[in-house]
Amino acid sequence: NMMFMRAMRILKIAKVSRTVRLMQQFSELRLILNSMLGSLRNLFWSIAMLALIFYLFALVFVQLTASSLEDALSNGTSDPDRSHKLETFGSVELAMLTLYKASTGGDDWSLPYKTAVASGDIPACLFIFFIAFMQIAVLNILTGIFVEKAMKLAKPDRDRLALDISRNEDAL
Repeated sequence: NMMFMRAMRILKIAKVSRTVRLMQQFSELRLILNSMLGSLRNLFWSIAMLALIFYLFALVFVQLTASSLEDALSNGTSDPDRSHKLETFGSVELAMLTLYKASTGGDDWSLPYKTAVASGDIPACLFIFFIAFMQIAVLNILTGIFVEKAMKLAKPDRDRLALDISRNEDAL
């Protein structure tokens, strides 16, 4: 019985060493996994920042849309775009979803833009500013942050690779 347990322990050690050897063969996969796991905190804060930006712009668009609908109601005219305005910017949640889809390519942003134009010149200009701000500034900055973090996480792996190469040269 003891002999069997020792044999199993040796087999287990061999299995672990084979796994380690296999992991050395997949250094790129290990690098990708380390970069992804190391970037989780950045991902959380990026999502929080995007949610805040979407929330602030959604509040403004809901307020401007409500003002536009109120002006049409006080003038005694019916707004032909009323249902579309309510579907797009009728609540903060809908406006956030609309802005998210427009800025990430989920929907063509010309549809919400038409709704913003129907609400007035200020909402139309603000919507163009929002799209430009998201595409040019925010998403590029977030991409840069993730690339920088991945490069920092890859540096120890490059150092280890250089050490392995120098050891192999010394062995020759």
